[in-house]
Amino acid sequence: MKKSAKKQKKQGEILLFSYFLYYALQPLAVSCMPSVYSRIAAMLLSDLVYMLFIVFMCFGDLVDHMHKSLKNGLKSLKTVLFVVILIFACNILFSFVANLMHLSTSENEVQLMQLYRTAPLYFLCKACIIGPFIEEMIFRYSVHSCFPYPYRIWISSLSFGMMHLISTVLTGNFINLIYIVLYAGTGFILSFAYEQNQNICTVILSHAMYNLFAAYMVMFYG
Repeated sequence: MKKSAKKQKKQGEILLFSYFLYYALQPLAVSCMPSVYSRIAAMLLSDLVYMLFIVFMCFGDLVDHMHKSLKNGLKSLKTVLFVVILIFACNILFSFVANLMHLSTSENEVQLMQLYRTAPLYFLCKACIIGPFIEEMIFRYSVHSCFPYPYRIWISSLSFGMMHLISTVLTGNFINLIYIVLYAGTGFILSFAYEQNQNICTVILSHAMYNLFAAYMVMFYG
């Protein structure tokens, strides 16, 4: 293993560990806040601090990947468009199956709609900037750094899917665990794109563009 690969694997391991801390401790810290708006402010602050930590850890790679995206401008845009279309197709297909099965809305989507009604600006930042950046740096950059091919694609996809179903498990609505197909499928598309492209910035942008459309649907049709 080359030295650069060892360094990236070590970064990935640190980021994975830090994500577990962030994901577990943020709700505990936020629950101590006295009001809704103070909780929103606490979530935003913790999100920004964690994003800065990721940038600090991976600054060199982020700059390199950004330069690569700009250099391959048209190719990068085509990749983003192709990934977004594939995710749309995955969602449309699953929506058809969900309607046939009379599934209720996933708890993850319900939480997003509640967040939009409470704090629309934070909702937009979370959906289109914070979420795509953190999730891609963890589930693509970090997981792909820590595990060999092809296992990293499956680990990345399944862990991404399960992360979106934690609220489903906590509410006991186990029939909605079928949404693992949708979320893991989305994760698989993003993981495969990263595996082929080796550019985290392109995948972050793809995720952000899809979430922007999803946010639009929540705001105007949710």
